[in-house]
Amino acid sequence: MTKTKLQTIFLTAAMALCLAVPAHAQKLTVKDEGEGKYAYLKESGVKEIMARFPAPPAAGSAQERKDKLEVLDWQTARTDQQCEAAMKQEDVKLTGFFTGDAYPFEGQPPEVLEFFKKTGADMRLACRLMKNHFKRPRPSDPSIIYCTQEVGSKYSYPSRHAATAFLFAIILSELDPANREKYLQAADRSGQYRVIAGVHYPTDLIAGSNFARDLYPEFNQNPNFQKDLQSLRKYLKKKPAKKK
Repeated sequence: MTKTKLQTIFLTAAMALCLAVPAHAQKLTVKDEGEGKYAYLKESGVKEIMARFPAPPAAGSAQERKDKLEVLDWQTARTDQQCEAAMKQEDVKLTGFFTGDAYPFEGQPPEVLEFFKKTGADMRLACRLMKNHFKRPRPSDPSIIYCTQEVGSKYSYPSRHAATAFLFAIILSELDPANREKYLQAADRSGQYRVIAGVHYPTDLIAGSNFARDLYPEFNQNPNFQKDLQSLRKYLKKKPAKKK
């Protein structure tokens, strides 16, 4: 075998290996998705919640130190597989958060995907407002190697991933209450991946889930949201008939 062929084989194998390894990074790139318009929410309602929402742990407080320690602990405890799973959920989508038994629909009907795209976009705008209000910087330490390279904001409180995943879990529970725990567990797991990735503190996740619960009644006040939500029932997986 010629030297050129050997070099080609080695280069191809090296490239394949690089593609298989998570794109770890020591610095984060902020890709702000910009402004937008609410589909179902009213900004006045979001601001009312924001006015009474608890602030993140104060800088230098015992809670903040505890938060940071948990993020740093995951730096040594996590596996490459966990990093890969965290990266797969970078896009804030229904089909990324809920898979297998935790996905309740037959296939991926456009109406279902559009509804969750609209509610997710509303949550993005609401979280943007909250993050810019509280201005909590993301975890930062020389020892942190992030499981991702890109985030949507330089601020972390509340976690948009956790807020969106829990909002979706609440909606799915409305449609399919028998599997509520599955949806909540999937949402909790999705949020935890953000701590594993090094881009969020645990209290960011708690704030995200609480924000989703506070915000859901605001969605429900919109008749179009209620109508669109109920229209999804026909796409739910058919439950197997009970044996006689």
